[in-house]
Amino acid sequence: MIHAVVKAALQTPEIIALVGDRVYPTTFVQKDGGLPRWPAMRYQVIDAVNAATICGTDDQSTDDTRVQVDIVADSMRECYELLPLVIASMQSTVPPSSRDMVRDTFDEQTRTHRVIVDFVFHASSVEASP
Repeated sequence: MIHAVVKAALQTPEIIALVGDRVYPTTFVQKDGGLPRWPAMRYQVIDAVNAATICGTDDQSTDDTRVQVDIVADSMRECYELLPLVIASMQSTVPPSSRDMVRDTFDEQTRTHRVIVDFVFHASSVEASP
């Protein structure tokens, strides 16, 4: 479920204008074994924690899930142009999410810059519908 929520959130017109359809789950590696054109983004579930309640824990639908979004580009400037768009699009998700942390790095092998941002989806805070 969270994969679909993240993918939909990262498909805003503003983001698509900069990365096209280069938003991938889990890996950047393409079917031919190569890498995509940059900039591109990848998202992956880092962990999921169930919320303990007095009645026990529910199924996975109420897990609070941490998702990492990697923004990769040829320059750090491009990465930081995309970052506020990603944060804004993730702020309106259902279940709600909050930004946990941001860090940046340089990948020597691909010669690309990377901004990594984590979001925590708080599914346990969503009220059940009648």
